[in-house]
Amino acid sequence: MNKNIINYNDMFSMSDYSKMKLQEQYDELYRKSKIENEKVVAEKEKERFYNLSLKQLSENLVNRLVEILNDLVEYINDDQEKGLNRLLDIFTYEDRMIYVGIFMIIISLMMYFVSVTS
Repeated sequence: MNKNIINYNDMFSMSDYSKMKLQEQYDELYRKSKIENEKVVAEKEKERFYNLSLKQLSENLVNRLVEILNDLVEYINDDQEKGLNRLLDIFTYEDRMIYVGIFMIIISLMMYFVSVTS
């Protein structure tokens, strides 16, 4: 059970009406923030890798590969921050690792089919 600091009479010298109104405002704010947090969690769950359609998956794959290429170009042109950690950060930032793995699987399947047909 949550105790709110407003419920302690000896800490504030507000009238009871002001305390009640302030408590109502806090409750309303809490309720709205809880609803918004639930919406954010639901939206994030909808955007997870395993909940995507093939079209969204392919669009995300292309977008992430372009982002990786842009970051690699910045990495190559930046003389000050060259290091293995920065290079690994480029490939593991957010959900890029999943898309790098999908890209590697696609490339390996293409190479397999080329070697089988030759």
